[in-house]
Amino acid sequence: MLSLMNLAGGYGLGNVIDGITLQVRPGETLAVLGRNGSGKSTMIKAVMGLLPSADGAVTLDDTALLGLPTHRIARLGVAYVPQGRGIFPRLTVLENLQIGARAGGPARDIPDDVIALFPILKQRYGQFGGTMSGGEQQMLALARALCSRPRFLLMDEPSDGVQPSIVQTIGALIPEIARTRHLGVILVEQNLDLALAAADRVAILDKGRVAHECAPDEFRDPAIQSRFLAV
Repeated sequence: MLSLMNLAGGYGLGNVIDGITLQVRPGETLAVLGRNGSGKSTMIKAVMGLLPSADGAVTLDDTALLGLPTHRIARLGVAYVPQGRGIFPRLTVLENLQIGARAGGPARDIPDDVIALFPILKQRYGQFGGTMSGGEQQMLALARALCSRPRFLLMDEPSDGVQPSIVQTIGALIPEIARTRHLGVILVEQNLDLALAAADRVAILDKGRVAHECAPDEFRDPAIQSRFLAV
């Protein structure tokens, strides 16, 4: 289980997140929603060791993650797909995937079952990542993360800048890989259709705190959406 307990932190000018407590289990997809500036992206950056300052606790089973370097967190089984995808544009598709595989440990090959999820990537092995479309780059970023064979996957706005057909593909793929790979997923997303289709559970952040947790069907209620998402 990946657990966040009273997680707080920011970028040096005060906390952006303040006392977040959440858990995600293997095989479960937790969608994290909230208004812009509510702390969603900051939260997963804190989990990955990417914040200048963070307090509280983040544990993977009995292993404390807070304070560890990012590469060590990845080696322990937590993968991250950042907003904007974060691929290496001047490396080929194959080289991007090889970097993802090495994040999980030395001498790791690209898993065949990952490539089977994204057959277009094998056709593009020699293509530079920066020449791909936004949707293709998002598939590459997700495949690269899965190449490390993680136990938990953190995704930040996978629909951002992606054409609707690819958004639908990603929305169907997230719960599938969570179930079949027994992979816990934290999905930060503004696209409600994607988030609610993929999620087993929903958590809403407001001003850096967890304001509400519910099932996806409950959050389809316009009154609930207005309460927590209206500007």
